[in-house]
Amino acid sequence: MRILFKIALFSILLYLTLDIGIRSEEKAARPIVQAIGGLSLLLVSWYNLKCWLQGLVIHKLWSFIKLWRIFVGILLLYYSLSFLNVPTDYADSSPRNMVIAIYIFAVTLFFYYGTVFRHLNTRLLNLVILMVLINGVFEVYYAISFAQIKRGVEVINTSAGYKFLMILPLLLYRYKKYNIWVFVLTLILTMMTGKRGALVIYIVLTLYGIYNYKWIAKTFKLDWKVIVFLSLVVIGYLFFMESAYQSLEHRLLTLEDSKRGSIGSGRNIIWGTLVMAWYNADLIPFYFGHGFYATSAIEGHIAHNDFIEFLVDMGVFVLLLYSAILFMFYKNIKRFKTRNHYLYMLLLFCLFIWCGRAFIAGTIRTDQIILSISMGYLLAIQTKQRLYGQ
Repeated sequence: MRILFKIALFSILLYLTLDIGIRSEEKAARPIVQAIGGLSLLLVSWYNLKCWLQGLVIHKLWSFIKLWRIFVGILLLYYSLSFLNVPTDYADSSPRNMVIAIYIFAVTLFFYYGTVFRHLNTRLLNLVILMVLINGVFEVYYAISFAQIKRGVEVINTSAGYKFLMILPLLLYRYKKYNIWVFVLTLILTMMTGKRGALVIYIVLTLYGIYNYKWIAKTFKLDWKVIVFLSLVVIGYLFFMESAYQSLEHRLLTLEDSKRGSIGSGRNIIWGTLVMAWYNADLIPFYFGHGFYATSAIEGHIAHNDFIEFLVDMGVFVLLLYSAILFMFYKNIKRFKTRNHYLYMLLLFCLFIWCGRAFIAGTIRTDQIILSISMGYLLAIQTKQRLYGQ
């Protein structure tokens, strides 16, 4: 089991590195990345199955997992129906989104089981954190090095901002004695990326963190490591002011565009078009959707919003199911609020990030695996404290 876990973990890190860490114009390498992703999914699923057979049933404690599993099953059903052009001929039969949806769910279970069964030790956890941060920093470096010139400004815009955001809850637990500096450092890194959606979510997290400051302060510690974190914060800030400040200013000032819409990248136009397509649809598409990821055929883009995406693709009932998953996640973690308020706060951070990403960008994306890592690990820590008093 331990060997299988390590091999599967290595495959996840390799897939993340190749798929979202390495930037290349070589399209020929894409099938290799997909093959590694497929092999990784098989290894992760095999490990999860062996853990499940040993009697650790996650949904007994976390009921939202059962709803999430049903949701993934419905996605698989709609993907299968897409080959028959059902419910409509707008349905997309490309397998990528289906595989990613399964992978995101499987990785959450993988890190949950790995942590509970102690296959994920501190050294491996540090390796995961390091690889995610290296990938994110490399992507920022690449974006700065090849910034596009718009209106005389070198504009930086990379999804690495979501990487730093989604690994944040795990970092705040792993380095909870230095949580303030960790938060500021990842915020600065996210500011460098120019990713406006990630910064909006950071604002929400900041406000909630201020509201819960006494719980954050309880874990805070002053020692020589603070100097290290503070030095990184200062270096990061100076680098941001030198290389990325003008870009972020430009990105914020051009949030509203008369040609592309009043929400970044024309999202309000995309959302409005798709909602009207659903509203004006016949009875079957209205209640059961237009088919698996039909939004691309309807509007020319995916929705960049889970709630609209799933409403248009699979109808009212599946949208309610997806919303129920998020609500049950909150209900599940709230039970343990008094036991460990700091851990509850970090799991709520995960929910804020999940909901924020769902509203702004959509969550069936490769980098969402990073949030799966944070969620799976923190849910397992809460389980160990609940069941074993650790």
